[in-house]
Amino acid sequence: MHTASFSINDSSAFGEVTSQTNRTIRLWCNEDRDLLHVAGPIDEEVLEHLRSTVGIQGQMSRQDEGIIVTEGCLRERSSGYLEEYAQGSGCLLVAPLRYERGEKRFQVVALKSSQISQFYHDLVDDGKRVTVDSKRELESVDLHRDEPLIAPSDMISDFTCRQREVLETAHDDGYYELPRKTTTAEIAKKLGITRRTVEEHLRRGEKKVMDGFVGQI
Repeated sequence: MHTASFSINDSSAFGEVTSQTNRTIRLWCNEDRDLLHVAGPIDEEVLEHLRSTVGIQGQMSRQDEGIIVTEGCLRERSSGYLEEYAQGSGCLLVAPLRYERGEKRFQVVALKSSQISQFYHDLVDDGKRVTVDSKRELESVDLHRDEPLIAPSDMISDFTCRQREVLETAHDDGYYELPRKTTTAEIAKKLGITRRTVEEHLRRGEKKVMDGFVGQI
């Protein structure tokens, strides 16, 4: 069995919401409506954009993340959706889809690598700009000896772009080394934000990492 992850430019309602912003969206679809997890601010502009495209059935939010259930499925309002390409090539899409910075990111699995190649070429032949983020063969179903089907990043709630920037800077500069090689004040100065903002992003990001992995260890 084989799996691959792709990125593709996306001009849908969800892609537009994330374009040039700190928001990311994970999407689960049940053929009738979509469930969205939004990482980033859910302001009235975002809600109005979704109301005018897919509609909103319900929502809940807190600070910089939330969940939205749409009134309809985005697939019904667009053509050439990914499921068509997956079905045509014999691949299977792995939920959730992820939208970030105007791109749609997704994973497929297939019995043969040639099916994934066909999936990719069908998208390219239709004029879509596709990037292959990763591709590998699953050699075992023993998850302790081989990589799991779902990558570790998929078990973690999506970070906002700022949270990712702060966490990556902290890691690269040795904040998590023993002893520490940098401080939150130095990270703040490097990124041009306040120390308090750095510490808040670190706490939120670290909580998301723990929430995603504690149940897996």
